[in-house]
Amino acid sequence: MDKEKVYSNNNEQEIDLLELGRKLWSKRRLIIRYSIYGFIAGVIISFSIPKEYTTSILMTPETSDSKNNMGSMAGLASLAGINLGTASDMGITDDIYPQIIESTPFLMEFYNMPVTTSGKDPHTYTLSEYLENEQKMAWWSHILSAPGKIIKLIKGTPDNSDRDTIDLFNITAKQKAFVFSLNKRLSASKDKTSGLYTLTAEMQDPLVSAVVADSLLVKLQRYMTEYKTNKVKQDLDCNIKLYEDARAEYNKAEDELSLAVDRNRNILSEGLKSRIERLKNERDLKYDIYKQTAQQVSLLRFKLQEDTPIATIIEPAQVPLMAASPKKTLITVALTFLGFLAASGIVLFKDIFLNNDKNNTENKDAE
Repeated sequence: MDKEKVYSNNNEQEIDLLELGRKLWSKRRLIIRYSIYGFIAGVIISFSIPKEYTTSILMTPETSDSKNNMGSMAGLASLAGINLGTASDMGITDDIYPQIIESTPFLMEFYNMPVTTSGKDPHTYTLSEYLENEQKMAWWSHILSAPGKIIKLIKGTPDNSDRDTIDLFNITAKQKAFVFSLNKRLSASKDKTSGLYTLTAEMQDPLVSAVVADSLLVKLQRYMTEYKTNKVKQDLDCNIKLYEDARAEYNKAEDELSLAVDRNRNILSEGLKSRIERLKNERDLKYDIYKQTAQQVSLLRFKLQEDTPIATIIEPAQVPLMAASPKKTLITVALTFLGFLAASGIVLFKDIFLNNDKNNTENKDAE
């Protein structure tokens, strides 16, 4: 009995699918027409979207073990009798790359960077001028942005909108727009498996894309170097001053001792011996201070070199030969398929709706 029910249900499903196929086939002209509409829309949209070129740089940050580095530094410092202290950058890792790239101070460093477009008639602009005046938009973007532009014209512009100087505490609306636009075009992503970083820059000109990507790498390395070595640099500058003062004091003590010995070479008195001994002790004390400061400066210079991050570039920036977007074929196929689905949905909806009306009418007649 159960087998007969299953067999009956399978037959009903097969009959339903066959019936569904017949209904769609009977309306094939409508489905083809909607598919053609979708194809045409896909072609129009794909050719209306401006081309975007993406330049990618593959790099690996320095992966030295900071604990081992600090252990070796502490051991070297202990031999000299110096306490080097603890590292100030233990919490700073390459995980902050994305946050640095998204920060306003970092992005504003690109504001006046010169870029040159490619092609037969190249022009040189600042990056802010290029993003503001040379970027193309799809035709519908102009329509959607028209109300906002009208409102801006009615309200007027702020007093500082034309200011060329960069004040991070009080940036202009134009500069904010630059930061917003550039922020969407720069990115840094990390592969958790390999630990490699991919830096990308997306622009509508291939040469500009490559130049911005290369500059992104240089500026990011400089930022990380400043983050990691700022405290060490301050300590080094302070110790260099102490070292110079200690050297001057030691040289002065050495000169005073030499002068006292030369002037009183043939005089033998207890008072003179005492004075020369005191000068020797002062000279030796200042020499110890001078020696310790010299060792401290050497160790801090070594630590500065050790803490300076060095990224290994696996794939450098190259001018892209092909546009990364739009995916014209994908857009066209997707919209064509969407037209097919829309037409099929209309056919099935009408069929279900008409069948329901027919069933309701029959039920009423039966009553």
